[in-house]
Amino acid sequence: AVLVRAIEAAEQGDLTSLRELHAQGLLASLQDSSLASPVHHAARAGSLTALRFLVGEARLSARIRTGPARASPAHDAAARGQLACLRYLLEDGACDSEERDGAGCTVLHVAARFGCTAVVNWLLQSGRCDPRAVTEARALPIHYSAVRGDPDSTNALLQAAPDTVNARTREGVTPVYLACQERHLFLSFRLVEKWGADVTIQSEDGMTPLHAAAQNGHTPLLAWLTEFTVLNLNHVDGDGVSPLHFAAGGGHCSTMDWLLAHGAKNQVDLTGCYPLHDAADNGHIKCCEILLMHEADVNAKDSWGYTPVDLAEENGHTECVEYL
Repeated sequence: AVLVRAIEAAEQGDLTSLRELHAQGLLASLQDSSLASPVHHAARAGSLTALRFLVGEARLSARIRTGPARASPAHDAAARGQLACLRYLLEDGACDSEERDGAGCTVLHVAARFGCTAVVNWLLQSGRCDPRAVTEARALPIHYSAVRGDPDSTNALLQAAPDTVNARTREGVTPVYLACQERHLFLSFRLVEKWGADVTIQSEDGMTPLHAAAQNGHTPLLAWLTEFTVLNLNHVDGDGVSPLHFAAGGGHCSTMDWLLAHGAKNQVDLTGCYPLHDAADNGHIKCCEILLMHEADVNAKDSWGYTPVDLAEENGHTECVEYL
């Protein structure tokens, strides 16, 4: 009951309750199940009055961390776009803007991840955060804003550090790759046309933005990438997998139709699998039908001697087995 009362008071700026709890010596040790303190809850809620009391008067630590996420109150304020609370924590609350959470994220990474553009702009303009800082996965803030699909934060980050436009994470993916993977057509276009993003850069497994778009069934992105960039729709990744393989495996029938109508070939990958193997392996009957209409070989065997029917049967796709 004390914990619930403290959290509600912190979130609502109820100084009367907070002062009572503090006078009873109950505030300092309070943490919820994720180890978040009342300071975290005040920061998340944007309750600056409560935050000032908790940190400035009650002397609760502004650097206390939550559980596995290891997030500070500053990280929480950044994630919720609570700029006033973040400014207080960084300017008066003894928080460090370059402190890392459990994943190695600074407050700038977190603000970019959640699309908090006002926070991103302030952190960059005040010079408090390095836009080139990397996480444990070697991700920059620009990677997070690309995943979010936030053109304003992305623009601010690239104005501050234009050389990061083609930065690669540990897995080798670039901002434009991530934007395509997450189906953000407008941001992908802006990254290429305004900032010169290179769509030919491959990830560690050899995938390009074209493969990422096909994997997620985003036909408009495929159309733009093949018409306005140098990418070829039959380009294969490090395993010999083509966009058609990815679309078939993901059950993206309309994307497959578009690829086949625009010259996609029925290629075999390095394991001997054709797109039909991928479609059958995942039980996508409609995709199998489309491929067979384009003269795919239902009896083709992969490197282990499996046909599409074998893969469908192995994975329990009874209807697909009967169809094939």
